[in-house]
Amino acid sequence: MRLLLNAAEGEKGYRAPIQSWCRKNGAHMQVTYGEKSYSELHNKAMLYDMQAIIVSCPETFYNLVGKNKGTQQDWAGSVLWEKLPVLLLNPLRQVQTIPEGHFLLHAHLAKLPRITTRKAPEAYPFEIITTRSAAQSALNHLAQAMYIVEDIETSRHNGITSIGFTPLSPSLTIGRTYVFNLSQPELYHLWTYCRDINLLPNYKIFHNGGFDAFHLCRWYMPPRNYILDTEYLWHSWYAELKKSLAFVANTVLWDARYWKYEAEASPLEYNAKDCINTARIFKHILASAPDWAWRNYSKLIPNVAPVVWCAFEGFKVDVDKLGGIRERAEEEKEELLTSLRTMSATPDFNPNSPKQVATWIYQALRAKKPAQRGPKKATTGTDTKTLARVALQHPIYARIISTLQDYRAISKALSTYYTARLTPGGRLLFTLNPDGTETERFSSRASSLYAPLLPSQTPSTQQNYGTQLQNIPPYMKVALCADDGYVLIDIDKNKSEAFCTAKISGDEVFEADLKGELDFYLALGNRLFGLNITDKGHPLRQIFKKINHSASYMAGGDSLLDSIGPANVFKYMTLLGYTGSPKSFADKCIRSLLQTYKKRKEWWDNTRTFAKNFGYIETPDGHHRHVFDYGNRHIPHATLRSLVAHQPQHLSVAGLNEAFWKAWYYVQLESEGEFRLKGQVHDSIVAQVCESKKEEYEKKLLEVMDIPQPTAHGILRIPLESSISKYWKESKT
Repeated sequence: MRLLLNAAEGEKGYRAPIQSWCRKNGAHMQVTYGEKSYSELHNKAMLYDMQAIIVSCPETFYNLVGKNKGTQQDWAGSVLWEKLPVLLLNPLRQVQTIPEGHFLLHAHLAKLPRITTRKAPEAYPFEIITTRSAAQSALNHLAQAMYIVEDIETSRHNGITSIGFTPLSPSLTIGRTYVFNLSQPELYHLWTYCRDINLLPNYKIFHNGGFDAFHLCRWYMPPRNYILDTEYLWHSWYAELKKSLAFVANTVLWDARYWKYEAEASPLEYNAKDCINTARIFKHILASAPDWAWRNYSKLIPNVAPVVWCAFEGFKVDVDKLGGIRERAEEEKEELLTSLRTMSATPDFNPNSPKQVATWIYQALRAKKPAQRGPKKATTGTDTKTLARVALQHPIYARIISTLQDYRAISKALSTYYTARLTPGGRLLFTLNPDGTETERFSSRASSLYAPLLPSQTPSTQQNYGTQLQNIPPYMKVALCADDGYVLIDIDKNKSEAFCTAKISGDEVFEADLKGELDFYLALGNRLFGLNITDKGHPLRQIFKKINHSASYMAGGDSLLDSIGPANVFKYMTLLGYTGSPKSFADKCIRSLLQTYKKRKEWWDNTRTFAKNFGYIETPDGHHRHVFDYGNRHIPHATLRSLVAHQPQHLSVAGLNEAFWKAWYYVQLESEGEFRLKGQVHDSIVAQVCESKKEEYEKKLLEVMDIPQPTAHGILRIPLESSISKYWKESKT
């Protein structure tokens, strides 16, 4: 192959990985730098008899695709089918600065042999369905398929505007795609055919089908035999990578071309492309995914049905209570603002202005701006983590910055939670995502349903109903309650990740403290600092908890200080009689814990060795996680920290996820409405049960959540704590 690379001027030092690939694959490459037009690239390529052009230069990228059609990252891996095909890449520096960079570069470059020989993309026919006769013909054709790939498009009025179907034969041949146009009232008769297709026994395939299933169920078209999902399969294989359909297509399809910007201009063709690309991705995964990815997937997919249920269920909100909480929050916000303006001696001080905050902290108070850590470096020095480190320089800084952070926290609460749009019946909706985290813990966001526009809103600022559930704060839980005749049951896996860490690391001392009569965090603090605290309400308990969490996952002193927060560092140092600097205090805490629980270091070393040798890690339940290397099996410290944390975090949630679907299948479906799942939140499952049978259903939920998990160091059984109340907040006290 003869290739022309167009790179940015600043990428001259980042060519090594692509040059190495060319040597291994017998490719000859010429390089040109700086912004170019296609004609300039084409002329140069023809001069040297090149077969394809590769572009990583951002300025050239925008010359080729135009503005407002997505970012370079959106297009990376796409092929522009010009006179000479053009392969678009991410900026070359990313290859050496992000864990997946090397993997993505090779995935994109691996397309070149086919690109240079085929000269044109694959073509798949599609048909827009607008008549009964065409709809019946499509139904007959789809009924003969082995699999039916499906995708829906929705509007901001929560209607389904089109549904696409792509058949796959038993030999995995992709047939004609059918897009049912449902966007106009006169096409209403087509809904019946879509419903009949969804009732067919053929296996259904979606990409992020939880979204589609929710809306299809709203319109009485539940997809029968939906058991395959390319997003969830991709996540089960590469949990760290993005999961969007376009990203996966650009990664695995040799002729992919980014198409997401076409949604408004050509919505029906866009729908067809979604289906076709999903079908092609499914074929790739079926042919290439390792067995362990399918085992991971088999544990994820059962939770889609209960997750869809929870999206309908939501929480009843005591609107009067919420109104009172909101009023008090507004008053507290004003008090904090007054305090900040007094401390800054600036009557119009705006805590949301980075410029004003930076001027006050770094010029008026002469604080030193700390060195930035990690890949995301602040530009103003006024982000939360940077200010937290500034606060460690002096107790006065700590007082000011803690007040500033309190103001920001309550402002976020007012904008995120207190003003979340409720349904007309006063219900808080949310969506749970079974593939939302690398560890398989559910993430959460607002409902996919749009709320009607308010007078102050435009379509671009239209809100969804509800808010996310996973991190919903205690002050909001006070207003969330059970429906009439019901109570809430909240069963929590107590100290779940700590128990998992003890079993995975094989630390018998750690496990003994966990199971002892004294509260574990007090026992830990007593060991570390030679204390004799027995009161669970002691103010030091919180720092003992943070020390354990930080040290378990390889965090250093700086991370521990970030976790403690500026308002508490000096308080804890005073209570413990420590007279050194905050940094030395945090480092001492970490060292002391590692000396107390000595198996931690051995576990970390074993994790590093296993990941380097095999390219993945495995948790005791058989779950695998792929480990991206940097081309030489080198594992950076940040990646190793992530792999160490992944093990107890995944093992903890694996049992919770299993319990979640068991609660749905074995308790809810048989209860005839007496038991209704609400959600999975951190290490707990929340459900609403008939008040007259609360003890009976509490016992059933405890049974399904009590899951013994085998490990190399014995059976893991995490203790459960149960509480029952009308309001959710009461269940946590």
